[in-house]
Amino acid sequence: MGELVWRWLNGENTALADFGAATDTTNYALCVYAGEVAMPAGPKWHLAGRRRFKFKDPSRTPDGVQASLLKSGATGHARVWVKAKGENVPDSLMPPLPLPVTAQVVNDANLCFEAVYGAPDVIRNDARQFRAKTQ
Repeated sequence: MGELVWRWLNGENTALADFGAATDTTNYALCVYAGEVAMPAGPKWHLAGRRRFKFKDPSRTPDGVQASLLKSGATGHARVWVKAKGENVPDSLMPPLPLPVTAQVVNDANLCFEAVYGAPDVIRNDARQFRAKTQ
């Protein structure tokens, strides 16, 4: 059983409207060059305050995503993160991963949050965990 966590921190200027309608029609996916995990629009999403959407799925279906956050904010304050774990996470996303690793959270409204991790960024990349931080 694996776990997948991706965080896009200190992002560019992002308004809440840029995230679309996650609670209704805007679908999201975390794509790592080898595959993706889906976060479909609907009741698993909720508006949390005036600046963020949260996704929560204790059953982790269909692709193991347990929680996600889309936080709007000025440059340096916007954030996106995804946490997936369990047997529903696609095997192709389990480490070790060949470098470079490109990770993106994308939605069907053509919004993309991306990070690319090369050798200097990698903290750990073994059978248990891939962990990296952009410089």
